[in-house]
Amino acid sequence: MTQVTIGAATHTGTRKTENEDSYDVVRPQSGRQYPGGTLLILADGMGGHAGGAVASRTAVETVKEGYLTATTGDVLGALKDAFRKANDAVLEKSSKDRSLSGMATTLTAVVIKNDLLFHAHVGDSRAYMIEGSNMTAFTEDHSYVASLVAAGAITEEQAETHPQRNLVTRAVGALSDLAIDTGAGPEPLKKNQVIMLCCDGLFKMVPEKEILNIIESEKEPSRACEKLIERANDYGGPDNITVILARIDRVKRASGFIRRFIKPAR
Repeated sequence: MTQVTIGAATHTGTRKTENEDSYDVVRPQSGRQYPGGTLLILADGMGGHAGGAVASRTAVETVKEGYLTATTGDVLGALKDAFRKANDAVLEKSSKDRSLSGMATTLTAVVIKNDLLFHAHVGDSRAYMIEGSNMTAFTEDHSYVASLVAAGAITEEQAETHPQRNLVTRAVGALSDLAIDTGAGPEPLKKNQVIMLCCDGLFKMVPEKEILNIIESEKEPSRACEKLIERANDYGGPDNITVILARIDRVKRASGFIRRFIKPAR
């Protein structure tokens, strides 16, 4: 079995009174054959008052239940189905309670299974692959400024201060027809790589170089998560902060039979 050391932490930040983020970490379940693997989930709720917290918690709980009860060996298929169920659940709660009207959430999930990494993603939270001094996001921001950057209308530096930088163009609970991003397919994993899931309360506040330095200096993922949150708060902590770190300690290759049906993205 692929061995993974995981840490996670969340904090309200210094300026907000409620934490609208949610997360969960699900280890391989004994006796379960499908879909399998280690599941990491993170959501950043939107909607104000109680709405954002309800949306993120509902999405995380629904994805967890949907994935663990899936009856298919298709990891990406199971993730996408769980995301659709989460979208339906958030929409249903929103329609039944006027105080929750308009709530929505980002949603990012990763599955580590054998030597492969799978993900599903909606919104502008992020998932990164960290290897040595290289830190690469393997999710795309579904946001207005990200679309402007992609079109060449503004630079990444201009996006950081754009007045509409917090405008999300895709979210769980926003529309009944949810577009789910799974990238080009599963990515191969190697020993000592670190996978990081985080909300914008971290990556918009802490420079990438400092994130890398903390992860390198704090060998235990749990302690690194705590230090990352401390650093985001040092920079003002205007938003909720949530981070999950998963360090790959040992890799077990998928069987040749399985690999015949999987083409890892390059």
